[in-house]
Amino acid sequence: MSHTILEIKNLSISYRNKFELFHAVKNVSLSLKEGEILGLIGESGSGKTQLSMACLGLNHDKAELSGSIKICGDEIIG
Repeated sequence: MSHTILEIKNLSISYRNKFELFHAVKNVSLSLKEGEILGLIGESGSGKTQLSMACLGLNHDKAELSGSIKICGDEIIG
């Protein structure tokens, strides 16, 4: 039986400037089990890179993250 290696629940990534809050990713949930393959598709600016960067812990310091990202059961959003 394969176990879950990536679990994302209600992930939102936002950036704030002086005037407004910009949502780059809003309420994304997914899971990936060992041996599965995940492909991200979407239009330019749809948040694919922001989602990937969050999973790698490489978001810009100004990013506001909410939700949960677990890799092999360990929470990486702190």
